[in-house]
Amino acid sequence: MSIATVYQKCKQRVITYRQVLPTIPLRVSRDGIVVLLFIATTFAGFGLGFIAGENNSYYGKGIRIELPASATTTQNENGGGGGASTLGAQVVPKTTSVGNKVTHKETIVASKNGGRYYLISCAGAKRIHKENKIWFQSPAMAVAKGYTPALNCFGH
Repeated sequence: MSIATVYQKCKQRVITYRQVLPTIPLRVSRDGIVVLLFIATTFAGFGLGFIAGENNSYYGKGIRIELPASATTTQNENGGGGGASTLGAQVVPKTTSVGNKVTHKETIVASKNGGRYYLISCAGAKRIHKENKIWFQSPAMAVAKGYTPALNCFGH
């Protein structure tokens, strides 16, 4: 079989299909088929991703990090407490262990270089260097030492 005979057979089939196509009632252009295929693929992909996300075992749960009880220390055991004694703040253990869980006793933190105090959940508290932190058990204790509440941290 030569290339010329294959070409003739293909040409005859194309002509045959062109004669049959007008009898089909719905004629869709090639661009229309591509657009419909793209839309169907998009919906299928997002739908399957949504279904897979719903069945995830960790969907909606946060990450929990716990320290072992042996990892808890006090400021005095670490060497000085970061200057807390110079300002007269009460130095108490940062954490206490209850069973296997570690809980924070202090809810207020301040910097020895600043004049504001923060809740431990505030962004400002996270920016204070470890060696400059002074811990308080209550806002009243921080106010008694001359600190004022931070303006960008609510819940004091």
